[in-house]
Amino acid sequence: MPLISIIIPVYNVENYIRECLDSVLTQIFTDYECILVDDGSQDNCPAICDEYSEKDFRFKVIHRKNSGPSDARNEGIKAAKGEYIVFLDGDDFFADKKSLENIWKITETTKANVICNSNLTTFNNDNFISSDRFDLNFICGDVIQFYKKVKLNINMVTGICSFTLHRDFLLRHNLFFKTGIFHEDEHWIPRVICAASTVAVNHNLFYTYRVERPGSTMSTLTPKRLFDMISIIEDITGWLKIKDIKTIHRRIYLDWIVHLLRSVFYQSILLDAKYYPDMIILLKKSKEYAPLLLRKMSVQNCKLYLLINFIDSNYKRLMFYEKYLEVKRKITCRKSQ
Repeated sequence: MPLISIIIPVYNVENYIRECLDSVLTQIFTDYECILVDDGSQDNCPAICDEYSEKDFRFKVIHRKNSGPSDARNEGIKAAKGEYIVFLDGDDFFADKKSLENIWKITETTKANVICNSNLTTFNNDNFISSDRFDLNFICGDVIQFYKKVKLNINMVTGICSFTLHRDFLLRHNLFFKTGIFHEDEHWIPRVICAASTVAVNHNLFYTYRVERPGSTMSTLTPKRLFDMISIIEDITGWLKIKDIKTIHRRIYLDWIVHLLRSVFYQSILLDAKYYPDMIILLKKSKEYAPLLLRKMSVQNCKLYLLINFIDSNYKRLMFYEKYLEVKRKITCRKSQ
């Protein structure tokens, strides 16, 4: 029985998967299994995955029809045998050869079911930027102490790779990923935090996240991504209705709604003009959930509430005015020629 299960969903990342798997092979800590879930890749990834499984018995491959990264991770969780589960994406890699060793030392010291990996590296065009997003003095504490460190900036803990979980804890609380949506981490992470009694923080260099990869599902802004955020808000509002919900959990869910609502609102305005009908629906949805902003009064929330209501009521006028300015600029340009 391995101590750590590494779950890697793989889909059309043949240019990056070897770097990912080699970062696993070079780990000093060796008591692991690496579950590769080939999610119906159309490139050379299936053959590469099989190559590594033939080379090292710790690599196990599951080939399946494409159904998305959430379903792939869920299948990996069900197949995992390790005491702890670590998530790694096929186009990313471990930042250090001691990544797993450091994680295991923390689990042995703290006995925490949830470990937040705070020291992550972003990688783009050969530029590496590392940052520890937490107070270095915070090693382990209850969920209230942990959340005090992140409540002002929820972006500190977004990303599935930010968490390592005890497998029994994950299964006991049914912490599987919602399928068929983008931003599945935004649905999963608040449930993880609220299910935890204590959270430990790993300050060691851990993970390198490749940003703005061409062809990545997150590289293009589409209405689907924003409607999925709305569906997550809908789910969280349902969780708020749970009887006898703890005060800290209510606070976490409300903060998460504000975080998501802000993203939906500001990104919907940036959508291409061809998505105008979707844009209007998204603004209407934002207005529908805007009153939740006032359940946690702050200057920032009040400003966002007023802005959502203003834009929803005046968006057609603003669009018309923008079109008017565009036509006026063209006429002026022709006259100057």
